[in-house]
Amino acid sequence: MIYKKLLLLLIGIIAITLYSCSENPVSVGIGLLKNDYLNVKEIDSYADSMKQSSSYAKYTIPITGSASSLLIGKAANVSGSYLAEFSISLADTIETDILDGAAVVTYAGISLYPNYFFSDSTRSMDFTVNRISYDWTAAGVDADSINALGLIKADLSSNRIFSDSLVTFNLDKSYVLNILKYASDSTLGIDHGIYFNPTSNSQKVVGFTPSTTTLQVVIVKPGDYIDTLSFLTGMESSIVSGKLPVVSSEDMLVQAGLVINSRLLFNVSAIPPNTLINYANLTLTLDTVATIVGSNYINALTVLLLTDSSARAYDSTQTITLSRSGNTFQGNIAAYVQSWIDKGVNEGLLIQVTSQIDGLELFAIKGSNAASRALRPRLQITYTGKK
Repeated sequence: MIYKKLLLLLIGIIAITLYSCSENPVSVGIGLLKNDYLNVKEIDSYADSMKQSSSYAKYTIPITGSASSLLIGKAANVSGSYLAEFSISLADTIETDILDGAAVVTYAGISLYPNYFFSDSTRSMDFTVNRISYDWTAAGVDADSINALGLIKADLSSNRIFSDSLVTFNLDKSYVLNILKYASDSTLGIDHGIYFNPTSNSQKVVGFTPSTTTLQVVIVKPGDYIDTLSFLTGMESSIVSGKLPVVSSEDMLVQAGLVINSRLLFNVSAIPPNTLINYANLTLTLDTVATIVGSNYINALTVLLLTDSSARAYDSTQTITLSRSGNTFQGNIAAYVQSWIDKGVNEGLLIQVTSQIDGLELFAIKGSNAASRALRPRLQITYTGKK
């Protein structure tokens, strides 16, 4: 008797569940509940007539303290420069002595701590240090605003010493005395910081750990005290400028820092509406000869769904990662293809490095114009549609 009741209860639960499903099916694949939507098909851009096109373009962005490295130097197609403004706070007694002229600066020097190299780390890199005359913000500077900084040509640095773990140099003492005076009495002037400008003979770019650049100052009040003070940056930013590199017409490019992004468009009109995209594998093949990477980087690419290709607008609510295996990057972009089918709008894909503000990595990828079809971007789609 108990078993019969349990059996009846189980049948009731199943019936209620089936009724609920038939009344309120989920929106995804709703049309596939009918018997005539049971055919699984595949389409492959390599084997089938799926047209595609690719292109790339560049634009500049400020590299602020949120980046893993602040860049100085020149290599390949890029140049990196660094802006720093120090946060100065002095004891009342030192402020008084500075303003009265009773204390003098006997030494001033800066230390920077490398954490990244683009190009061969054994190559040379040098820079000048120039005073900035006008106000700037870390998020507001880029390659187009350098001329607006009002740079003073005189080099404030001397005795520059370079190693893989530390870069040091002496900073002009009269300049440092002035910024100490400004910190003691703001009516005397405002310091806008310094600009590290790579020299033309630089052959690599060096990245420095943010928020660690240190200004060390020795202050002496004769017959009274010798005091060594240290100051960190209150604001800093790095500017990357450069041109599109010369590569094969078969390639499309993505690069960090500069930044270069690629657009990739597949014509998926052969897939009928009201279909369910089960899987869509995108494969990109690397041109290893034209690719240049630094000492540390993320070995993956990010794909975004473009919503307006002319304005470079994309859906920021989701991203898809293409992981590297050998000389290819691969990932499942089924969600994007499903969007194209459901909405009937296809603006293509935006391909970029995983972090646009970290490093200078340049990935050359075989584009839609590659002579070999096997090297072109490949999209393999599995979908469920009507018989």
